[in-house]
Parts: sequence; structure tokens; C-alpha cells
Amino acid sequence: MRVAVPPRDVAATVSAQALLRTGWASSTVLILLSVVILVDLSARDEQLDELWGPFGSLGVVLFALALLIAEPSRGRGVFYLGIGFVGCFLYQWFVLDDFAEFPSDSVYLVNRVAMVLVLVGPVGRKFVGGIWWALSGLVLATASTLLAQWSTGMPLEPGWGPTIACVVYIALILVLQRIRVSQRFRMPDFNKLEAETVRLTGQRQLQEHATALVHDTVLADLDAVSQRVGALDERAVGRIRRDLEVLETAAEGVAPTDVASVSSRLRDELLTVIREVQWRGLTVEVTGGDSLSIELADLSREAVAGALFAALENTLDHSESTEAYVDFRTTEEDFTVMVVDNGVGFNPDEIPSDRLGLRNSIRRRIEGVGGTVRVWSASGAGTSIVVSVPREGATGVVS
Repeated sequence: MRVAVPPRDVAATVSAQALLRTGWASSTVLILLSVVILVDLSARDEQLDELWGPFGSLGVVLFALALLIAEPSRGRGVFYLGIGFVGCFLYQWFVLDDFAEFPSDSVYLVNRVAMVLVLVGPVGRKFVGGIWWALSGLVLATASTLLAQWSTGMPLEPGWGPTIACVVYIALILVLQRIRVSQRFRMPDFNKLEAETVRLTGQRQLQEHATALVHDTVLADLDAVSQRVGALDERAVGRIRRDLEVLETAAEGVAPTDVASVSSRLRDELLTVIREVQWRGLTVEVTGGDSLSIELADLSREAVAGALFAALENTLDHSESTEAYVDFRTTEEDFTVMVVDNGVGFNPDEIPSDRLGLRNSIRRRIEGVGGTVRVWSASGAGTSIVVSVPREGATGVVS
């Protein structure tokens, strides 16, 4: 049963993943275009006879871009901007220093490679965060051009190419973010739908019970009355009245018990986490949505939300899987979240030192509020993570 959160993989792929891949493809084209420009300049200027310097600089930028494409993350995004800045500066410096007759108004022929820094893309946790990545890339791209011009004695004219690319890229991010928000508000209220489902289920059960009473009890009572001589005793009258009350209740569509509200801060925070990773391209199937109608202590709720995000982010970044399964379960003592993927898996006893998500974001958070974490994984067999926190009396500090 899928509840609360519908599959959003199509929208996520069309928006976030498409924008990322388009930016990376454009960066690759710009690097190849710089190679063409370099060859053209070398053919026109005999002084540019050693191409190892500029070609090596382009290779450095292309290498950093390949690492980012292979495994997008904030760390690799920072690495790409840093190494890319060095590579872009060196390329422009080699060209400006060796090409003696370079016209000052043709800076666009050289700073094309710097535009790749602007197209780093939203590689952080949030899609809209791509704005800050683009602005950071613009600053570094402009700085690389100005530094190359200053060090070679050329006039300081950074050109408009990186700025225009940044404006267009940010505009695309804002448009897609606006569409995302507007579509979210146009979606059905799943809390109300679930409450209505519970109400109709209770009503149907009551009607089935009333039908059984009509067949097995009321008809039998009427048959007994038709064959009875004299007045009915109090016991018979009470039984018939109770049966009639049940029939009346079923006819009015009133459930025997009130339907509890299914809205809670826990539900809102956990589903927000799931929506975030869905917009980054991960398909998430959710079950057990009725277990989210409870409330947890603030520390426990924050710990569960942080652990869920870390688990899904690990799936997105490391499992090589595009699908995940999330199940929520509630007992009188505990609230449990299970995250399962069918990715490449790993050996939990041999987690690399740079994989801090399981240690800090999951285990430390959950154990800090008195909960437990269980991990099952093997190479090629996917990963299952189960976290449980007590429903009451949570103590500790969320790290």
C-alpha cells in the first residue's frame, strides 16, 4: 500500500536531474570548444608551439568534472570549484602569455572554459541551493580571468559570458522551484484523504455488522414476536431496542468511534525529507503512513528526521540505486523506521573513514535519544537500516 507521498521520480528526473546533466553536458562542450580555440590560436601564432600547458590545464578541469558527474555531492562540488578554478586560471594564463597578438576585445575566446565553473549545479541537499553554487562558480570564474589578465599584463576585462550563463542558470532553477512549490499545493491533501478512508472503513464495517444483525437477530426477534402470545418481557424489549439503535447508527453513517487526527509534526517533517530526496531523483515507496499520526518528543523527532535523511542520502550517493523503500511502524513503546534499497550494498564492519553518515547522522543521533540502530548489508545485496526510538521519555542531545 502506498500512502501519503506519491511517486515523484518523473518530476524529479525532468527537473533536478535534467538540469544537472544539461549543465554538465554544456561544461563538457565548453571544454572541447576551448580545445578547438587553442588549436586555432596555435595555427595562427607560431609562438604558441608548446601545447602541453593549456592542454594539461583543460585536462585538470575535465578530470574534476568527471569526478563530480560520477558521484555528485557537496564535497565533490567544492573540490570541482577549487580544482576547476586552478585549471581555468592556468589555461587562460598560458594562452594570454603565449599569444602575443591577442585582441583585448576578444576575451570571450579565452574565458569560455571559465564558464564551466558556473554550471556546477545544485549538488547539495536542496535543489534551490544550486543558486549559491552558481554564484560561487561565477565569482571563481571571474576571478580566474582577472587573475590571468593581471599576471600577463593584459587589460582587466573579465567578459560577460560567465555572468550571462549564471543568470540563465539561476533563472532555470527559480522557475523549476516555483513549479515544484505550486504543484505541491495543487496536490491532494493526503491527510484528509487518509482520514476519510478511515472513516469510510469504519462506516462500512458498521453497516456490515448491521446487515448481519438484520439477518440473524432482528428478523429472528420479529419471528419470535409474531409467534408470541401476550406482552413482551423487559429482556426481549431491551434486546430489540439495542438492535434498532445499531441499525439507526449504520443508516446515518456514524462510525462507532471518532477518527483521530492524522496530522502531526512527525508526519510533516518525515514527508518533507522524503520529498527532498525525491526531487533529487530517488524514487521512494512509503508504507505505514498511518503510524505517522503520533507525536514524539522534539529531540526524538529531530533525530528520526535526520537519520532518515542520512539513510536516503546514502542510498542516493553510494548505493547506485534509484529506488528506496521506507516503512513506518508504531507500537505502544517505540516508533520504528525501516529504509531498504537494492543497491550495491557494503560491509558494515568495513565502513570507510570518510563515510560518516552511518556513524554520526544515523547511529549517534538515534542512540543519543535512547534509540537503537540495526544495519543489514552485503556487497551486491542492498542495504536495510532499521532505527527505533522510544515514544516517550527521550533524553540526550541530537548531534
